Amino acid sequence: MQPEVRIPAFNVSASPGYTLSCSATGTPPVYTALIRNATVLVNTTSTARVQVYEEGKYICMATSKFGTDVGDVSVILVGTNLLLT
Repeated sequence: MQPEVRIPAFNVSASPGYTLSCSATGTPPVYTALIRNATVLVNTTSTARVQVYEEGKYICMATSKFGTDVGDVSVILVGTNLLLT
């Protein structure tokens, strides 16, 4: 069965240090990766998790011999001291 990405939401407002996670269903093994700015942050055969300290779009990619599925989530950090000019 082709992998299917499971992400918590399309948009997340969170404090710095928030743990972003994504998982996937499908016929094992399914490799699940979290990617930001073309950099793989984690690649695992279980739920991919990273602590988020930067805003932006994070991509969740699930891959197996049966195919690939991709989802993304935009993270906005709240509770930070941002200098506005």
